[in-house]
Amino acid sequence: MLINALLKDLEDSIDVGEEISVNLVSMQGKEEFYEKCGFHKIPYDYTGYGMKKKIQK
Repeated sequence: MLINALLKDLEDSIDVGEEISVNLVSMQGKEEFYEKCGFHKIPYDYTGYGMKKKIQK
């Protein structure tokens, strides 16, 4: 429900003719969940690896 609500908010925020690309990095083995939400796998050779940075105090 959360993913669908976020996607709906994004869709509602754009005007006709505009486009938004939503990208995410799935936890390994959880790709099927996001596919059910309408996301498609992007091969690594196209985009490279997902990246993250952890900041702690």
